[in-house]
Amino acid sequence: MENAEKMIAVVPFLAKFSEFKFNFFAFLKRNMPLFLKNFLNKVFKSQKEAYVEGMSMLSIYDWNKTQVFVTDPKNMGEIHINLKGREPKGIVPRKDYEKLRKELIDLFESIALKDGTRLVTKAHKKEDIYKGQYLNDAPDIVIEWNLEETGCLNPQDEDVPKRYKSLFKKFDLTPSWTDVVLPYNGFHRMEGVWAVNGPGIKHGAEINADIWDPYIEILSSIGVSIPNDIDSKKMDIWKTGNRPKIKEDKNKSGKGSSQDYSQEDEEALKKRLKEMGYLG
Repeated sequence: MENAEKMIAVVPFLAKFSEFKFNFFAFLKRNMPLFLKNFLNKVFKSQKEAYVEGMSMLSIYDWNKTQVFVTDPKNMGEIHINLKGREPKGIVPRKDYEKLRKELIDLFESIALKDGTRLVTKAHKKEDIYKGQYLNDAPDIVIEWNLEETGCLNPQDEDVPKRYKSLFKKFDLTPSWTDVVLPYNGFHRMEGVWAVNGPGIKHGAEINADIWDPYIEILSSIGVSIPNDIDSKKMDIWKTGNRPKIKEDKNKSGKGSSQDYSQEDEEALKKRLKEMGYLG
């Protein structure tokens, strides 16, 4: 702990150095001629792939010993179990899956501060909050942090120890393996804001909606058929007689009537999302 405290003094310097490297490479990427980019990508293909893999959040794990992992270094609300047969290097047998998940849920929901304030409002099983054909890809446990009672949403200046103030105010404490340090700019929370304006829209009306509700209004406004497996519901945002016609998808399979991208495109998208740490 004493050594860790001493490291606080050098973290801002290391962060600035990392930020400089990131900005320098970003400058080259913006200004380097395309033919030179293509040439370098071809010559250093293996090195680039190794670098991209090393930038991934998932590159830090020892998969032969890892039972549980997260994919987001800042908002660790998504807990994945390294399940054998599902994950590429899974080690947790399926017979132990529910037992381990229950132990994790009980652990998260029991953590509290000295005054009894719970750090976690609820640890959700994925099937309790998600559904559909991609349920298997969802995190096994989703943590709902108790941000209101713990004061994480609006920390007071006097609550931040002096030695941490420069870090808290200037730097996002993104772990070093990402090699990117950016200013702290926000945090996920349950509440959000949605606003709409335009021809046929009511003015001055307050709307209570879930995050997925605008989906049906946006698609119908641009004449796109509405998939039959969505959770979105109509919103009371239109003046009388101005609601666009909602075109229902005629395909009853629940998978949509068409695919907008090829299998190759889908694989490329998955690969990119894995590199960014969003997919396990």
